[in-house]
Amino acid sequence: LPKNDQVENLKRQFKELDLNQDGLLSFQEMDELLQTLAPQLSQGQRQKLFCAADVNQNGVVELEEFIDFVMYGKVAVAKISTESLADTETSHEEVGSTAHWPETKYGT
Repeated sequence: LPKNDQVENLKRQFKELDLNQDGLLSFQEMDELLQTLAPQLSQGQRQKLFCAADVNQNGVVELEEFIDFVMYGKVAVAKISTESLADTETSHEEVGSTAHWPETKYGT
């Protein structure tokens, strides 16, 4: 388990990211942190990371999910950052043809 001071620091960081103070992080609120932690990732890859952090898939990241993600999410960051963009994006020529966009909770 993480040390108490680590948890307290993460709680403070969560509150700073929670711009509307609703006790939850939306993708927009968490995206700044994701860009800082992994600047090489595309927006689609950051959305995948957000979905990985959103364990209960309710569309927002709660404090407990945030703590777990920051403390133990390095594997998810490494996996998503090494994925081929060809697996996650479709070219413009394929739009409207037989191409199938990957389905996610957020419609991306």
